[in-house]
Amino acid sequence: MARRKHRVLPPQRKRMKRPARPARLQAARAWLAGFGGKKLVRSYARWFGVDLLCAVKELRMLGVELDPEYVLQLEATVANRAAARLASRAEHAVPMEAEESQWWETAEEPFMSPSVAKGDDVASAEMGTEWRPSGDGEPDSGDELPF
Repeated sequence: MARRKHRVLPPQRKRMKRPARPARLQAARAWLAGFGGKKLVRSYARWFGVDLLCAVKELRMLGVELDPEYVLQLEATVANRAAARLASRAEHAVPMEAEESQWWETAEEPFMSPSVAKGDDVASAEMGTEWRPSGDGEPDSGDELPF
């Protein structure tokens, strides 16, 4: 019997999502007891895979005293990052009309077939066949196709 392929999962602490906040808070109590670093909020956010504002809220739930100025600075940082992300997206975005007009201007010229350049039917030029109307302007319906 073949072995099953083991799917690598992220650490358990990072799989504690929104509905599992009580589980994350319980794990955070043990993590706080052994924490010896300087940047508590950033370390908590990285360890448990949450954003900075969520880390602040959960640390306050655990009874950790945080400097109000530091919390205001974090809120400003998160807001500035969001604004910078929106500005970057707006800067790199191309308006739909300009994008379509550029596509048509660049794509038609090098790929134009000789039959289209002559003024023949565009649909038949794409297939590589030429549409020739019969006397009444309609193609002959009695002709069988070769395929």
